[in-house]
Amino acid sequence: MLAYVNYYKTGRQVAIKEFNNIITRIDMLYGTFKAMEPHIELVREDERNVKEKFNNYFEQSSRLVALLAMGLRHSAPQLEREMNEIAGASLRSETEKRDSEFYYRTFIVPFNTFAFKYTWLLLPEAPHIRELAALTKDAKSLYEQMITDNQGLADEFHAQYIRLKPEIEKLQEYSKRLIKDFWD
Repeated sequence: MLAYVNYYKTGRQVAIKEFNNIITRIDMLYGTFKAMEPHIELVREDERNVKEKFNNYFEQSSRLVALLAMGLRHSAPQLEREMNEIAGASLRSETEKRDSEFYYRTFIVPFNTFAFKYTWLLLPEAPHIRELAALTKDAKSLYEQMITDNQGLADEFHAQYIRLKPEIEKLQEYSKRLIKDFWD
């Protein structure tokens, strides 16, 4: 504070008030951001766990799809072709980023639809089709919950922003002279 007040020698009382207002806003913002750190870390850890679980569902589903395709080749060739079309659609896209959203959209949802469509066929592979339906249903639910949770987090951050915006604007107002003298 002494350096600030000494720099603005004229109007010491104004400089003291200005400095105190700046520090108060900085302390409040710092405290708010610091308090958010543990929450953000928990959210990151939860998201890592959910993505790992989603990837496990995807890997299990992929293995099951390969097993099913081999079995359906003899008992229901038309279903094998349909499975190959679904699998091929997700493999053909070379430019898209291979992330959870990609696998959800190009693999999980189409195979979930496929499995539920043919769950009750009387085929030797029917138990595998039902297992694929359950796995892809779980993966789909998990992904959709992750999206809902992320939207909730985004809403929470937006609410924080709305709450902090007036304080940031006050900080900008109180520090105008300082910014003008040192950054312009």
